[in-house]
Amino acid sequence: MPESSFAPAGPGRPTVSVVMPCFNEERNLPYVFERMPDDVDEVIVVDGGSVDRTVDRAHALSTSVKVVQQSRRGKGNALVCGFDACTGDIIVTIDGDGSTDPAEIANTTPSACTTPSAISSPREQ
Repeated sequence: MPESSFAPAGPGRPTVSVVMPCFNEERNLPYVFERMPDDVDEVIVVDGGSVDRTVDRAHALSTSVKVVQQSRRGKGNALVCGFDACTGDIIVTIDGDGSTDPAEIANTTPSACTTPSAISSPREQ
């Protein structure tokens, strides 16, 4: 995982949860997990009923990943299911297809630690 730019876990540092909606993303998950910053405290994969090995691949890539099943259809529902499973102070959403570079998390979360805000990163082209 890439180096990050904010403080390691400890007193005074907010924890970071990543919510990742996935549907048949078995092939993309290695790229996404490889680029996840080290100081992300938890990753929640929200499975939308994948028929490939998305869930198995997620568990193989990280023993600490939380996998939750979507309760209804749609990305909005996937996000709500993921938010319900989060324990972090800061929640970051990325897609499991790799269209958002997880390495960007380290560039955006430090500002969220000091200023309440909504942060959006562009998709990779």
